[in-house]
Amino acid sequence: MQNDTSLKGLGADKEELKFVKLSDGSIAVRILSVDSSGEESAGGGGGGAGSISAYSSAGDFTASYASASTITLSGLPIAISDASQIAYVKVIHSDNTSETFTDGFGYSSGVVTIYDSSGVAVTTLASGDVYEVGLNAQDKAYDPSTNSQLNSILNPDYAHNTDSETLVTAQDLTASYADFGAEIDVQDYKTLSVNIVADCNNSQDVTLKILVLDEIGGSDEYELETNGSRILWSGAGTDFKKSYQVDVDGLVAIQFQAIAGTVGATAGDLTLKINKQ
Repeated sequence: MQNDTSLKGLGADKEELKFVKLSDGSIAVRILSVDSSGEESAGGGGGGAGSISAYSSAGDFTASYASASTITLSGLPIAISDASQIAYVKVIHSDNTSETFTDGFGYSSGVVTIYDSSGVAVTTLASGDVYEVGLNAQDKAYDPSTNSQLNSILNPDYAHNTDSETLVTAQDLTASYADFGAEIDVQDYKTLSVNIVADCNNSQDVTLKILVLDEIGGSDEYELETNGSRILWSGAGTDFKKSYQVDVDGLVAIQFQAIAGTVGATAGDLTLKINKQ
């Protein structure tokens, strides 16, 4: 080692940075706590090294003791090709002193080896130490293939789509409005698709109506002023399968009802299935 230079803080319990010029010209840094006289104390070591790297333990991966000269990295979010990607290793010893290495690393299969200025592996690591390791890599939010920043939508619209749900199966029509299925919770949805299978039989002039509830399980029902009812067929009908879209943005719950102007000898029936988006 050559050119051991120290910067000592003023006052009690400051940090001392020892800059050590190695034989290959590179610089290693050691950070220790010092008291007001400049002597090393048992206080905690310095920090801040993690700000110079794209990834660091323990937030992005885990660094743990392996031997007196090696540290094991696990849960790595990136592939490390060689030791040049290791930005620094901060070691906090059990006596609360710390030292930060910024050069002199070896790397193989998840294991980092720390070397001294002469290229010999250090022997100062201990099982009671804790470590912060910084890694250099591509910016986490950058896509080099498109030269663009990445954005992630945590709650995209497609995540709100629900699977098909059957409300009723072949429910007979009546001469007065009757509920077809239970009330439907549409909070946080914008559109409801209702898929109808109609077996018309002898029923005529059939209308589907949508009622709005202002609370789940509420007793008050309100007619939807806009597109609140739909004529499914006039006069005698022909069996069909159709899908309709209902705007439910801002609503709490809705209820389907249906009526036949003429039920007939054999009542028609409806099967209703829904999807919410």
